[in-house]
Amino acid sequence: MVLIMKTLEYVQFKGISRMSKIIRKFTRDDDSHSAVLDLEATDEKILIEQWPHKGGLKSWMDYNYFDGRGGHTKGTTYKVWGLDVSEKHYNYIMGFYRASAAAKKSYDWGGIFAFGLKGSGDPKETFCSEEMVTPLVLAFGWDHIKPEVVHPGYFRNLLQAAGAKILASGIV
Repeated sequence: MVLIMKTLEYVQFKGISRMSKIIRKFTRDDDSHSAVLDLEATDEKILIEQWPHKGGLKSWMDYNYFDGRGGHTKGTTYKVWGLDVSEKHYNYIMGFYRASAAAKKSYDWGGIFAFGLKGSGDPKETFCSEEMVTPLVLAFGWDHIKPEVVHPGYFRNLLQAAGAKILASGIV
């Protein structure tokens, strides 16, 4: 039997907006946002991510453009991390993200201020890196990882520990 591998592509942003700077200050890390590329959704690079809608007053999990059309501040730097997983894990993990986007899962505003302290733990509300790590925890049995305290820099470190490699970097 041949094991088919696929690559999950995560995007780690070093944002320059006011909110990104607040997140970076609270987490003491350069990364301020985490998202995943859904390369099968369209011919374009499209993200699944927690992002602000309606001027930032409401935020939820949804599809968003990777380039400047998507609301990422021009000048924001990013790195794309590739994590090779089995096709079975890829389908499960991407299915999780797509279901969250379809359900428009709400953003956990309180959670971003609770990194490393408590987090809400409410699965109905998540922040970006919490949403990105949750299906990995479930798929790979990372029981020692509490998704509600995983900030973007912590998520990047987990990707590195799992063998992810940088595939690309750039500026929005």
